[in-house]
Amino acid sequence: MTTIIRRLILFVTILIVAFSCEKDTPETIEMEIKLVNDNDVAIDTYEEGDSVLFKFYLLNNLGRDVAYVRPNSEILEFLKVHKKNSSGEYEYIGNPSATFVLVKIIDSIQNNEKKLLGGVPTTNDFNWPVMGQGNYYVGDTFNITIDDELHYYNSRIYFKIE
Repeated sequence: MTTIIRRLILFVTILIVAFSCEKDTPETIEMEIKLVNDNDVAIDTYEEGDSVLFKFYLLNNLGRDVAYVRPNSEILEFLKVHKKNSSGEYEYIGNPSATFVLVKIIDSIQNNEKKLLGGVPTTNDFNWPVMGQGNYYVGDTFNITIDDELHYYNSRIYFKIE
């Protein structure tokens, strides 16, 4: 009888521990950067002359609302274009450019929200470096201020122009 009682106590203890443990949910704030076509579908290949757009999203999974400074020139600084050369290495060929009014705009993002920060089309309006057929990537480090702290996100978007 004591063996049955011990097993029952062990079983009840395991149940109590299992149901009282909190689930580990990562508390992060993330950047999502993607290349999309006119239909807002993520792509990694497009035809020369097609209209495409780099979109920047902020995802808040911190468990609380946060404030951030809206990125302006930081987006164009991130879009460093690198082209694969004949020896298989990527070489920097330039950045798009545009004129921004540098005003510090504070915005907020709620917990569990995904917010579009902006987009940059590959049009002449942004003075992109010449990109003909080939393999490319844009990116490296994206900077954004969240709750008065500068955050760095490393990312590269690889794509091919046919």
